[in-house]
Amino acid sequence: MEDREIVDLFLQRREDALTESKNKYHRYLSYIASNVLSSPEDIEECENDVYFSAWMRIPPDEPESLKLYLAKLMRCRAIDAYRAKSAAKRGANAVLSLDELLEAMPEQADPSAGSLVEEALDAKELGRVINDFLKGLPETDRAVFIRRYWFYDSIEEVAARFGYSVSKTKVRLFRIREKLRERLTREGYYL
Repeated sequence: MEDREIVDLFLQRREDALTESKNKYHRYLSYIASNVLSSPEDIEECENDVYFSAWMRIPPDEPESLKLYLAKLMRCRAIDAYRAKSAAKRGANAVLSLDELLEAMPEQADPSAGSLVEEALDAKELGRVINDFLKGLPETDRAVFIRRYWFYDSIEEVAARFGYSVSKTKVRLFRIREKLRERLTREGYYL
């Protein structure tokens, strides 16, 4: 069944929207969650929470891409579950990835001026800047960045996927983060 048809089922409040979503995206969503969580039970619980969230949000939401919509819900839910349980061997990938990205945020010019990034920045505008930044990267750099910071692949997994050494992957990610830091600084974003 196509995404548009599944979204229409959600809009009609038909419960088979949940069944069709699970049939189509179970493996994809489980993969995303497994990069953050290690317990199959936690992954299954997150997946069920994602379907429930989709049921509660569609409508009024009407996603153009159900796959991306569910993936975003899963990422957020898996991170929340990880934080709540402070668990998981593979979950270290997500925390390390987020820590690495925070390093890319420019230092605050006036330490007395600020609050946390989440409180200081308009998320939509920041998202636009990051998307523009990613569009300007060479295709391979963009793919490496997304594998590490969207899918939370470990550095070893990214290296294997692209045929790089772990060292080369770390250097490449560092350089991309530095470019991101420069771009964010030019745009006036501070930590």
